[in-house]
Amino acid sequence: MCWCVVWDLAGEARVRRGWVRYTANSDVVLFVIDVSDSNRDRVMMAKKELHQLLEDQNLNNTPLLVILNKMDLGSKFSYNEIVGLLNLDYVDVKRNPWAIVSISALKQTNISDVVDWLLANSK
Repeated sequence: MCWCVVWDLAGEARVRRGWVRYTANSDVVLFVIDVSDSNRDRVMMAKKELHQLLEDQNLNNTPLLVILNKMDLGSKFSYNEIVGLLNLDYVDVKRNPWAIVSISALKQTNISDVVDWLLANSK
C-alpha cells in the first residue's frame, strides 16, 4: 500500500516564500517544469528556486524528480539542456539523488514512470 500527501505549490513569487513550510517530513520532491515554454528566463528562475529549496536542511537525503511536463506540445529543451540550465550536475547526488522524467499530464504519457519512481524512492 502507498499513501501520499501531495502539495501543489504554485510557482508564483508570493507562494514560493512559503514552500519551506511544506518540506518537513517530505519523502520526495517533485519539481515540474513546462518544457513547451521557450522562455529561458523562466527556466533560470526555476533553477534559482530549486537550488534555494534544496538548501533547506529538511530536504537532506530527499530524492528529487524533475518532471518535464507538456512534452506533447514539443519540448523546447533537450535533456542535456535541462540538466545544464537547472545546474543539476551540481546537485549533490548523495544528499539529493535526482532523476528526470518527461511527461504529458494532459495525455497521461509516462505517468506510470513517475509513479514507479515515487514507489522506488519514497522513504
